[in-house]
Amino acid sequence: MSIADCLTFEPGKMPEVQGTEQFSAKSCRQGLVRSRLRQSVLIIFLLLFMAQTATAQPNVIATISFGASRAGVIAANPTNNHIYAAQEDVPAIAVIDSSTNTIITTIPTAGFHIGSDVNPVTNLIYVAQQFAGSVKIIDGSTDTVVTDLAVPGLNGALGDLAINSATNRLYVIRADNNDLAVFDAATNTLLTSIPLNCPASPCSGIAINPITNRIYVTASQGDEVYVIEGGSNSLIATVPVGDHPIGIAVNPTTNRVYVSNISGNTVSVIDGATNTGIASIPVGNSPVGISVNPETNRIYVSNNSSNEVSMIDGSSNTVVATVPVGAQPNGITVMPSANRIYVSNDTGHSVSVIEDLTDTTSPIITPNVSGSLGDNDWYISDVEVSWTITDPESGIETSSGCDPTTLTMDTTGETLTCSATNGAGLSNSASVTIKLDKTAPSITLDPPSNDASYPLNATATADYSCSDATAGIAACNGPIPPGSNLDTATVGAKNFSVNAVDSAGNSASVTHTYKVIYNFNGFFPPVDNLPALNTAKVGQAIPVKFSLSGNQGLNIFEPGYPKSQQITCDSAAPLAPVEETVSPGGSSLTYDGGADQYIYVWKTEKSWVNSCRQLLIKLNDGTTHSASFSFSK
Repeated sequence: MSIADCLTFEPGKMPEVQGTEQFSAKSCRQGLVRSRLRQSVLIIFLLLFMAQTATAQPNVIATISFGASRAGVIAANPTNNHIYAAQEDVPAIAVIDSSTNTIITTIPTAGFHIGSDVNPVTNLIYVAQQFAGSVKIIDGSTDTVVTDLAVPGLNGALGDLAINSATNRLYVIRADNNDLAVFDAATNTLLTSIPLNCPASPCSGIAINPITNRIYVTASQGDEVYVIEGGSNSLIATVPVGDHPIGIAVNPTTNRVYVSNISGNTVSVIDGATNTGIASIPVGNSPVGISVNPETNRIYVSNNSSNEVSMIDGSSNTVVATVPVGAQPNGITVMPSANRIYVSNDTGHSVSVIEDLTDTTSPIITPNVSGSLGDNDWYISDVEVSWTITDPESGIETSSGCDPTTLTMDTTGETLTCSATNGAGLSNSASVTIKLDKTAPSITLDPPSNDASYPLNATATADYSCSDATAGIAACNGPIPPGSNLDTATVGAKNFSVNAVDSAGNSASVTHTYKVIYNFNGFFPPVDNLPALNTAKVGQAIPVKFSLSGNQGLNIFEPGYPKSQQITCDSAAPLAPVEETVSPGGSSLTYDGGADQYIYVWKTEKSWVNSCRQLLIKLNDGTTHSASFSFSK
């Protein structure tokens, strides 16, 4: 008996089939069972925003052996993170801890399991026992049986079931009655029945959208899906789908219904708002079970004949991955919290655990900047920029602009950008803007120019400015503001320093030295100024007269001055007799306020006879003044 044969097999006659045929029939029935979205739908999941995700590479991370027993229907309970999978040949329900992927207990049952579902609100698990004509209800808090709910009025075997977690209504397909029994799950009492009228063979699958309170039932021979309004318990639409629909699941977040078509090797997509088909997605061979993860908008289909699971992106309605599993996979369910898929393998006697590495996170890109950081986020040395790119889920596929870069030239802002795409096709980029100023500010200072001389008490203004071509000037300071008068109140060498700092923290300094000197206007008679050669007799005292434009005190000479030194007599120099002498005595300095003249009495030596000498007068302003003399007897 092939999988297609079971579409016309009469479940009411299955107990009469013996031996191999009975085994094949049961396998076929099991192949028609799906684990749907409803097992994993919590009310909190229904409010989640659905973002498009990209594809990473899922893989089987564990295989849970059932020994000699075939694996059947399977359901996930997000309340206790347990998986409930049928062991057909025991018979029992194996309880699997999803954190360890190990069987922690088994619950005996009455026989072949045709459907299962979980109400995460009440933490109850429902298993349809096809030939026992009852629903086994399990308490998820203790993993023990609460009761066996007998389904009244059966003409033969039970079909699939589903629980609406929002209304707490249980819907059970009465296969040979060709209707849907509706129970109050709070009291386990039959409320009503809804005619189905599935042609040729019983309806096969059922799923519920608890947000819209719509029930969806697949009619395999009719290639259609019935849409039932849960409030009125009435059939409101019939939607054509693919060839021999079997499994059905709902994503309540997107209000999309997904139907596996076993003979068409496709999945039909129905818009729950309009009850119209919007897509047909090719999958593997003989798709049976189907389940949805509303958090990732991924749909999972077990392909019974090709021993694989097709993974569909609900945003693009395309198959994004195919994962090999065990032999004849049928039931399938999702544990959204772990993003893991559990697949029951009928003749594989096992449950495959798939970790879907769906990557919803773009690559993480971090710039690494190395250099001397100055002020205001400016760098003041060469800057090296490298990038750290990570994506723990799917790795980095491509990158651009992410090579290490060294910046050596001043810039007011150079932006570097690194872009990367991960193995899931998600892209990200990061930028860093580098401001680099390695150049010290420029200073212009004049006046005072370097080595300039200014007369005592002269009026002279300072002029200076600072500039910086890149970061700009933050401070430009001198001893006085530009345009202010220089210090000329005292004689001597003076320093004028200007200090500049740019906004990056680079600094510069310029110092000019200037002199303040006496207003020396030359020697007065009887001494003539150079180039004249003054003539005098040895031993005379010569009054050397000069003015400094006012009385500057008598401490005007540098130590050791005035002094004289012998020079070569210049025969070409004009001769100027010293016409005034004073009484011989020691050299002395006086100031004549009436004439505004200093008088230095220079006592000459008799030993200077017939020689020429130069009188050097060095003032304490650093200037030296001289006159030349020729001495005779």
